[in-house]
Amino acid sequence: MNARGGPDAPEWRMCVVAFAWQVHPRWRLVLAGNRDEFHARPTAALAAWPESGVIAGRDLQSGGTWVGLDHRGRVAVVTNVRDGIAQPHGAPSRGALPLAFLDGSMDAGATTEDLLAGAGVHAPFNLMLADATGCWHLGNHPLQREALDAGVHGISNGRLDAPWPKTRRLAAALQAWVEAGNDELSALWAALADERGAPDVELPDTGVGIDLERRLSPAFIRGDTYGTRASTIIAVDHDGRGFIHERRFAPGGVFEGESVLLITMISLTESFDEQFDALIELLDHLSIDGREAGTVDEADDEGDEIATGEFAEIDEMVVSSSRDIDEFWEREFPR
Repeated sequence: MNARGGPDAPEWRMCVVAFAWQVHPRWRLVLAGNRDEFHARPTAALAAWPESGVIAGRDLQSGGTWVGLDHRGRVAVVTNVRDGIAQPHGAPSRGALPLAFLDGSMDAGATTEDLLAGAGVHAPFNLMLADATGCWHLGNHPLQREALDAGVHGISNGRLDAPWPKTRRLAAALQAWVEAGNDELSALWAALADERGAPDVELPDTGVGIDLERRLSPAFIRGDTYGTRASTIIAVDHDGRGFIHERRFAPGGVFEGESVLLITMISLTESFDEQFDALIELLDHLSIDGREAGTVDEADDEGDEIATGEFAEIDEMVVSSSRDIDEFWEREFPR
């Protein structure tokens, strides 16, 4: 790849992610991560993809994504494994790996099993998939597939839970956030914005040289041609409701914008008031006011014998602020 992120650009693109699986009283999964990439690589902002159930940003060069979820609250994230010795090769895009899950019908465990046989055709990667049935990791450098226990895990561009400084710091921040029992997100955003480098003695040796290891050691990388492009927080509760919140950055680390999408499983058995309260509670946790926001709704098949009809017709809505929620519900579900 060349320095503009084209086909001949160097294979040291970075990401860091930490996720808490089945350890928070409200959320079955909480994920916080940064995507680092060449600023010239074309990218679309977080959105619900009209041709599928995927909710994610999109890599417009290869067509895949790095992190996202679907309308059922299933989550996928992929990171590259940095290896300065391995030679880049013409391989399928690793951004297609999350889509195999989010745009498919198999659960997390079955998807990783299905992908295992062909994992070697991809450049080195780590893939995490999570749904109501479990949380799974698949990697190909080295080749490994495993179901993850409850806890806080971290991945950068080495193996799962490798103790790289940026990974340890982000995982520790997420662990502290879980233990504090407060859903306010400022501590997680601060951890994703951490520009502290690591001492040389703590840096990994991935074959790219000490100068580049230093440049890539902060959680947030600020640069004119390469750096952190997006910070993302995802939270999904035990009913599949949740949100994905993305903040985007231009060259030099300049804030470029943010988007929030809410995942609200519309139940055919819960009352209007119960669902309305759950939606407002999600908005309160996010403190959404005047920023780009939306919800992606999916009717729950259970209990459709008492369906009113209108519930199944709601596919997607976009709102400019939390104040629009009242108007939406009154229009679509009049009392």
